[in-house]
Amino acid sequence: MHRFFLAAALLVLTAMPAQAAENSTTITGHVFADNWFELYVNGRRVAVDPIEFTPHNTVPVQFKSSYPMVYAIHAKDFAHPRSGLEYSHTRIGDGGLIAWFSDATATGPHWKCKVFFAGPLDRSCLNNDPVNSCRVERSPLPANWQAPEFDDSAWGAAIRHTEEAVRPHGNFYDYKWGGAQFIWTGDLEIDNTIVCRYRADGPGN
Repeated sequence: MHRFFLAAALLVLTAMPAQAAENSTTITGHVFADNWFELYVNGRRVAVDPIEFTPHNTVPVQFKSSYPMVYAIHAKDFAHPRSGLEYSHTRIGDGGLIAWFSDATATGPHWKCKVFFAGPLDRSCLNNDPVNSCRVERSPLPANWQAPEFDDSAWGAAIRHTEEAVRPHGNFYDYKWGGAQFIWTGDLEIDNTIVCRYRADGPGN
């Protein structure tokens, strides 16, 4: 009897990967972030922007996963960790994120986002020794921010930003974006590092 249950348990464990593979869906898409991103789906990293700063670029992605799919994107606008500025502390940068996937999942205000690095907190510091006078606010990313079970219920809705505000360039216009919208947190200039999440229960959901 014990051998029977052991054999049955082994049979179930052996069959699980095959069953998961049968239920998985191949998804393609593309992501543009000013300046950098990494994409996780159901806790697994499936894409990372190969260029940390410039030139700006759209990154095609392809992965297999099963529904529900929890998308988690860690995005950064390049900024010095002390001042929050870019280009040798001479300018405030601006962010922006847009993503479209072949199952009709796309970025929009139905996503949730949270900022983890903001600065400079006072824009006037640009005029007065920015390296030493500009202040930033940082908090660590939660250890399991990319996990499907992570509780993002307290996060705010993603803020939609216009194409004119983000000003994408590089190869952005070589791709079709369908209904995808540019998102970020509230301030494209001051909010430098964010995480955005979305759960898709099925195609187009």
